[in-house]
Amino acid sequence: MASMSKPQRPGTTLLELLCGLTLLGLILGMAAVPFAHTGDVLAVRAGRDAILNAAAAARTLAATHGGATLSISASDGTISLATRDSLVTDTLARLGPELRIRVAFDDARLQVALIRFDALGLGRLANRTIRLRRGAVQGGVTFSAYGRARPW
Repeated sequence: MASMSKPQRPGTTLLELLCGLTLLGLILGMAAVPFAHTGDVLAVRAGRDAILNAAAAARTLAATHGGATLSISASDGTISLATRDSLVTDTLARLGPELRIRVAFDDARLQVALIRFDALGLGRLANRTIRLRRGAVQGGVTFSAYGRARPW
């Protein structure tokens, strides 16, 4: 005679399912911290690249329009460009609302940094440092006396 036992059904118990979900939650929790830091690094790099691209555009437009002014606002991180003949006036980026980056200058009293380029594309200013910060990540751009931008 055959034994009268119940056939076993494949599957998992509730306890096994809860243990698996708990382990998955712990692993995802440990991975979330590096991902948040990576987001901050990428945002600061994007802000720095936006300033570098705006400076390159200002130098190019200054040579064709007799001069240009690049302005960067500390309050909302707006990067604007205007030529001397006012044919080109444009807001290139908003670092504050778009990337949640805080902008600061080497002179804490300064609210807007103006970087002027003459008809030769040379900057006419004293050295200027623009600091970008998001979370614990900091980066920036330093302009030399002749308007050359150096990222850091």
